[in-house]
Amino acid sequence: MRTCLYVTIVGMLGLWMGCAPTFVFESDRDGDFEIYSMDTAGLNLLQLTNNASDDNTPSLSADGSRIVFSSDRAGPQQIFIMNSDGTGQTQLTNHAGNDYEPSMNRAAGRVAFRSDRDGDFEVYIMELDGHNQTNLTNNPNDDREPAFSPDGSKIAFTSNRDGDYEVFIMNADGTGVTQLTNNAGADQTPSFSPDGSRIVFTRDLDIWVMNSDGTNPQPLKVGAALDAAPCFSPDGATIIFTSSPGIMAQPDIWQMNADGSGPHNLTNSNGWDDNAVFAGGH
Repeated sequence: MRTCLYVTIVGMLGLWMGCAPTFVFESDRDGDFEIYSMDTAGLNLLQLTNNASDDNTPSLSADGSRIVFSSDRAGPQQIFIMNSDGTGQTQLTNHAGNDYEPSMNRAAGRVAFRSDRDGDFEVYIMELDGHNQTNLTNNPNDDREPAFSPDGSKIAFTSNRDGDYEVFIMNADGTGVTQLTNNAGADQTPSFSPDGSRIVFTRDLDIWVMNSDGTNPQPLKVGAALDAAPCFSPDGATIIFTSSPGIMAQPDIWQMNADGSGPHNLTNSNGWDDNAVFAGGH
């Protein structure tokens, strides 16, 4: 493990030694949405894409070497892949529909994503080279926000098939679809803990956590702020998420302990910072 050293001034000069994990996120701070990376110490900010179109919803491989993301640079939103330094950008999907929200499988090297190519949004899966694109959900409702389990055997996702948005889980081949939440509001943006035992998600723009079988749902962060898109750190000790003070107010990336304590701001730009993920996060 590399050693990171930087100097901070908070009333007095101090040294902090350690290694802050890197995450990737989308931001329109340069005028349109691009993919960025930075670490949780607030250092090493890098812009990874730079084009006139919108690049969104990144997912970082477990080893940190590759990033999948969506972009409309070729017309409709499609899925692309690149190296973690921004090089080697390659288009994986190419059709008249829109593909969003890729999730890279930590274990088996596949990508789940949502697509409206069949007329409504479904969860699809494909190989890392774009081959074998397969519809997993195949129903007339809106299925979105897929997230692989750490071992690649399960996919959590969001669907409104019961009348409002709930979190569901299925096997990675689309079988065994099971509803995990049953709430009058909106349950969305699920993401697994590194050991696969828990799922963190958004309930009515608050952050909640539950066991991966849907039992014991508990609030982690509730209040006036609008919070979304939570993701566990690789060690499971912290969660990053998007937080905004109000509707249409510019959000930033925040971090808190896995028990909901200690929330603090990681980005503070004049842009819209959203959809942050750690390596292997979803």
